[in-house]
Amino acid sequence: MLIGAGLSLAALGTHSAIEGYLADRLDQQVRAAQPLVERALARPSEPGADSGAGMDPDSDGDIDREYLASDKDHDYPRFGTAYLVGTYGALFDADDRRVAEVRPNPGGTSGQAPRPDVPGSLLDEARRQPGGSGQLTAVPAVGGGDRFRVLAVSRDPGQVLVVAVPYTAMDATLDDIWRIEVVASLIVAAATAALGYVVVRLGLRPLEQMERTADAIAAGDLTRRVANAGPRTEAGRLGRALNTMLAQIEAAFRQRESSENRLRQFVADASHELRTPLTSIQGYAEMFHRGVADRPDDLALAMRRIESEAARMSELVDDLLLLAGLDQGTRRRPEPVDLAAVVRDVVADARAVDPTRTITVEVAPLLEITGDEPRLRQAVGNLVRNALVHTPAGTPVEVEAVRSGDGWAVVTVADHGPGIAPEDVPHIFERFYRADAGRSREAGGTGLGLSIVDAVMRSHGGGADHSATPGGGSTFRLRIPEVPRPTP
Repeated sequence: MLIGAGLSLAALGTHSAIEGYLADRLDQQVRAAQPLVERALARPSEPGADSGAGMDPDSDGDIDREYLASDKDHDYPRFGTAYLVGTYGALFDADDRRVAEVRPNPGGTSGQAPRPDVPGSLLDEARRQPGGSGQLTAVPAVGGGDRFRVLAVSRDPGQVLVVAVPYTAMDATLDDIWRIEVVASLIVAAATAALGYVVVRLGLRPLEQMERTADAIAAGDLTRRVANAGPRTEAGRLGRALNTMLAQIEAAFRQRESSENRLRQFVADASHELRTPLTSIQGYAEMFHRGVADRPDDLALAMRRIESEAARMSELVDDLLLLAGLDQGTRRRPEPVDLAAVVRDVVADARAVDPTRTITVEVAPLLEITGDEPRLRQAVGNLVRNALVHTPAGTPVEVEAVRSGDGWAVVTVADHGPGIAPEDVPHIFERFYRADAGRSREAGGTGLGLSIVDAVMRSHGGGADHSATPGGGSTFRLRIPEVPRPTP
């Protein structure tokens, strides 16, 4: 619609400008014809020059037919040619009677050419301006149909010279221009519409690709992306934003799927771990019903084993509750903790458990941080206990606690045992994962020790990592901020 309105305004403006130009040109033609008409009307030596006197105003004006028929272009090079076809000239007396006129046809011949209907008011107006350049106006033709541009000039005594040029050529030119403008506007509008359609289709193509991508994603294919999403167009920028959003959605779905898998594995592992002590307790209870109560030694063994398995199950439940609390972000109010004292206490406990083991410790006199002291003690204790349990007897263990200088405290526990197989390293902090399941169960482990270490470090805004000890063995490193940081 805007294009159509613009084309219409342009056509109207062009038509108005050309009409004004042609009107000015027509006025120039009328004034240029004035001296030629005067010469044609004032030839007394030629036949018919004065035969118009006293003529009937309603006559056909053919009084100079013989003379005008011989009036050639070389005598009057502009008058009567195609340049001024239909030019009319007449002389009116003081009584508004037409005393002479000339109406040459094309080729210089006189005939029944249209005659302007000159009103008396126009003649009176010309007489009131003697010696003037004349009055230009538009009048209709006698009998209607055509129009004339008329110039009325006063002449002595009381006569008025009338020169008229028809609007025929100007109207024909304007009609041709109007038709050209209409056709051109239609062509331009059609071409613009076709071009607009092509441009819109090209612009919508990325949106159609997005639609197909969305349909594929809705069908379950989260790997689909919008192709050719360049930054130069709005559709391209939209595609890039959509790809970013899809990547985040895919990552969220993958994370949820991974969490669900871990949850299922966790439930399965927890069920398995609880089933073992429950089965043992059930077995010893059945032995009691079979007469063990009558055999004191067997009864004592059964009760001791029931108590041991119950303690193991209680430890497992406590660990699960601790992990659940850490996952929910619940922790005690942070308080100042002397990490050096915690490490020394853990090492002292380990030496009491295994007096034959060489355990070296290197800590600063005071290493104060802000945190949860019981959980930090449990994390360091789990690492030292693992070093004692999973290495051969007599294997030395080194424990170190230092300040890194950039706002972190670092606790390192290194052993020189067999180490951890490379394929097991990525999983050692997973819950219930055991690199050596048999040995862990024999040692009474639940498979949650390193998981608790990792969870405690994350709850403090720190982290735990593993590396191989030079010469063999495993080294675990805990990084703890001196001031608690938001949990990542």
